[in-house]
Amino acid sequence: YEYGNTFTAVGGLLNILGNAATAIERYVPAAGRAAVRHGFLALAADELQRAAPGSDHQLAWARTVAAASRYDGSRLDLLRGILTGTTVIEGLAVDAELRWNFWHALAANGQATVAQLDEGLARDNTAAGRSGHATALAARPEAAVKEAAWTEAVHGTSLSNQLLSATIAGFNTGPAPLLLGFMDPYFECLEEVWAGRSIEIASRIV
Repeated sequence: YEYGNTFTAVGGLLNILGNAATAIERYVPAAGRAAVRHGFLALAADELQRAAPGSDHQLAWARTVAAASRYDGSRLDLLRGILTGTTVIEGLAVDAELRWNFWHALAANGQATVAQLDEGLARDNTAAGRSGHATALAARPEAAVKEAAWTEAVHGTSLSNQLLSATIAGFNTGPAPLLLGFMDPYFECLEEVWAGRSIEIASRIV
C-alpha cells in the first residue's frame, strides 16, 4: 500500500484504517501486539505529516493517530502539541470532535488531569462535549476510576444513553490488568442487567 497511489477516496482509506486498528487490538497475538501497534501508529503519524493540508485524508490520519495513541504513548507529545498550538500541522482543522479524541488518548495514558478535562468541557459544553468529557474521565488508567465508571454504568441509573455509552467507551480503554478484575463481575451481572433495564440500556451495557 502506497499512500496517495492505491487509494484516493477517503472512504476506502477510512475502511482500511478501521480494519487495521480492529485487527491489531483483537486478532494480533498478545505477545506481538505492542510492536505491531507501535509500527501502525508510527506510520499514521508520518502520513499525517505527509497528507495534503486541509484534506479529508489528513483528518483521517489525525483520527487514526488519536485512536492508536490510546494504547501507545509514543506520539502523545504530538497530540499535546497540536492541542496547545505549539505543533502546527498545516491545514489540519482541529474541531471539537478531534480535540476530544486527543484528550481521550492523553487521558488513557495518564497524561490528562481532571482540571484539564473540565476546562475542555467548559469550552465545549455541548452534548458531544459532555460525551467526550465522560469518555476521557473514564479512560484514566487508575483502579479507582475504573471502579467508579463500572459502578455508574452497570449499577447506576442517572446516565443518559449517550453518556452511558461514553462512560463505557472510556472504561474499556486502558491497560488489560486494570480490566481483568471485572471479567467475572461482567458475566455475573448480565442476567440482572437484561432483566432489570430497558432493552436500549441493557444492550449498551452488555
